[in-house]
Amino acid sequence: HMLAIMKDSQVGSFGVVAIVAVLGLKLLLLAAVPTEMKLGTLLSFPVLGRWAACYAMVTQPYARSSGGLGAPFVEGANRRDLMWASIITIAIVVFALRSIAVPVIITTLLFTMLYVKVVKGMIGGMTGDTLGALIELAEVVVLFVVTII
Repeated sequence: HMLAIMKDSQVGSFGVVAIVAVLGLKLLLLAAVPTEMKLGTLLSFPVLGRWAACYAMVTQPYARSSGGLGAPFVEGANRRDLMWASIITIAIVVFALRSIAVPVIITTLLFTMLYVKVVKGMIGGMTGDTLGALIELAEVVVLFVVTII
């Protein structure tokens, strides 16, 4: 049933509320980032969000039996891609965030692993919608960790 709902291209009221909430939360968290960390944070949070999606694509199957918009990404990703994405991501984040890079990376990894486990338990794998949601939520996690450290 959840897969059928995600297949519908119309955005419902809950979708609009979620989009506004996530954007508002990102703006609030960005405003709370210390000035000296803003540039590094602006560079790091989208990189870690996309890395989280790469992790999910490589480690999880595609949830739908018939193809969807996310199928080529999930089915085309491999462990070598994840290795290179991880190396590049770690290099960028360590350069950008310096002393707080390790806790930010570890928290993002743990969140991503938890998210993937929950989604796989609910629908059996990833879809384009769940990957997009993961990117947005991982970005919020990064911003939150930067603001509390």
